[in-house]
Amino acid sequence: MKNIWKQSELTVIFLSVLIIQLLPNLLVAQDEDTGPKYGLSAAFQTSQLDILVPFWLSEKVILAPTIKFSSVSESSRDLGIGIVPRFFLKRDKVSPFISFRAALLLYYPKDGEVINDYLLGMGAGGEYFFDSNFSIGIEAQLNLTKSNEKSTRFNNPNGTNINTATVIFGSIYF
Repeated sequence: MKNIWKQSELTVIFLSVLIIQLLPNLLVAQDEDTGPKYGLSAAFQTSQLDILVPFWLSEKVILAPTIKFSSVSESSRDLGIGIVPRFFLKRDKVSPFISFRAALLLYYPKDGEVINDYLLGMGAGGEYFFDSNFSIGIEAQLNLTKSNEKSTRFNNPNGTNINTATVIFGSIYF
């Protein structure tokens, strides 16, 4: 079995986990307890599942690091690391928002170099809060992707794609 993980890829994973662990302490700017400060979200988009760790920066702003990972037997690994700020237009039981996203998508083939693709996007949607600790939401997105010259991820090697997408998500806040 050939080890397809190189030291640089392991460093990226380690730093991502470290940042996610440290962000709650770095981002808490308010002295008074006004409710949940961070959470855990699962976002579903066709066959893709992303895990987000949203941090409340203020009453109307969330910053959520994202990660996705998949492995195909011993042949390849796929890792996505990103950030999604979400700005609520108002906070109520149903809270509309706009969002932005940036992500680095890394593909690790069994043989060969790591292939990097980039994603920038924006979205609008709503989050329904059952209470301050649990919500579901939906978001419409417009995304721009830039593919590596060796990438087949978006069927456009070395090209730029623009696409729409829809995502549904569930969150629990602590």
